[in-house]
Amino acid sequence: MFLGSIRTLCHTHPPQCPSQPCLNGGVCTEGWGRFICDCTNTLFSGPTCGKEAPTLSFNGTQHMEVTMDSEMITQTEDIILRFRTSKPLGLLLITSTVETGDRIELAVAAGRIRLALRLSVKEKKKEDREKDKILLAGQNVNDNEFHTVRISRRGSNLKLQLDSQSPVRGTYPISIY
Repeated sequence: MFLGSIRTLCHTHPPQCPSQPCLNGGVCTEGWGRFICDCTNTLFSGPTCGKEAPTLSFNGTQHMEVTMDSEMITQTEDIILRFRTSKPLGLLLITSTVETGDRIELAVAAGRIRLALRLSVKEKKKEDREKDKILLAGQNVNDNEFHTVRISRRGSNLKLQLDSQSPVRGTYPISIY
């Protein structure tokens, strides 16, 4: 039926996920005329979770360093990290800035995940550690099984999640630089 020069018609795309395009446990969601595979909880990457993801192994004395060209002041961070260890204590990730002293530290401590966040503290004195916001999650993560840690910050709101457990939430007092 035509109404002037406009024809009533709704174009729909057939669903893509029923064909199960995501491999190796990837989770399929419908996109506009395409599927999207979330490979987060797998050891794979790529558009269909079919490519083995790179795995880094460290012996406890090694580390990897990434240097950025310039510092950025942000209101949001999303970090997802998969790890496995048999050690009850160890550093998983640390970020720090020279200009502002901001710092995110993720570690295994006494078999738990420990997130320490410091923002807007320019002096690097020992007493400034008291200004760190600490969140703890999980138990016995040193079981030599793979675990997924998700860190999310939106302004002053923090969220730390281990595997499919309920997230631990907290707030951090933010001051303007």
